Amino acid sequence: MVIPPVVAVLLWKFFYDPSATGVFNTMLGWVGIPPQPWLSSAVQAMPSLVLEATWAAAGGSIIIYLAALLAVPPELYDAAEVDGAGIWRKVWHVTLPQLRGILFIMLILQIIATAQVFLEPFLFTGEDRRARRARSCCTSMTRPSATASAATTGRRRPCRCSWRSCSPCCRGCTSV
Repeated sequence: MVIPPVVAVLLWKFFYDPSATGVFNTMLGWVGIPPQPWLSSAVQAMPSLVLEATWAAAGGSIIIYLAALLAVPPELYDAAEVDGAGIWRKVWHVTLPQLRGILFIMLILQIIATAQVFLEPFLFTGEDRRARRARSCCTSMTRPSATASAATTGRRRPCRCSWRSCSPCCRGCTSV
C-alpha cells in the first residue's frame, strides 16, 4: 500500500461528510442534487466503501504492474514487429504471456485483501448506530457474540443487519 489505510479513511471521511459542506455533496450541490448520506444509507454504503478501498489499493497495484511491464524484454516487441504484428497482437502474444505470473499473483493477492476487509468499514462507521449499516455480515462475524450465540444455541438468530438477505457466511448475524 502506498497510503496507510487510516490516512485514506480519514481523507475519505472528509469526502463522504453527509453535510452540505462535504466534498462530494458540495460537488453534487453544484448541479442541484441534495446532500447524500454516503455511509448512513444502506444503498450507498457498500459502493462508497468499495470506491475508497479501490482508490487506496490502486497505487501499490500500479507500481507492481509498471515494474512488470518494464521487465518485458524490448527484443520481443522488435521480433513481433518484424513478423508484422500490430499493437493488439503484440499485447496479446508478447505482453500478456510475459505478465501471466504477475497477473495471477495479483489476482490471488486481491482476493486475499478483499477477504480481509475490516479496517475501512470499522473506521468509517465507528460507533454511530445509523452508520453501522455499512458493515457487512462478514465484518460483524468478527465479533465473538455472533459465533458464540450460534454455537451455544445450535440455531441461527434472525439477522438484524441492513442487507435484504445475509450472505452464506453470516451464521447468526448479530449486527445492529
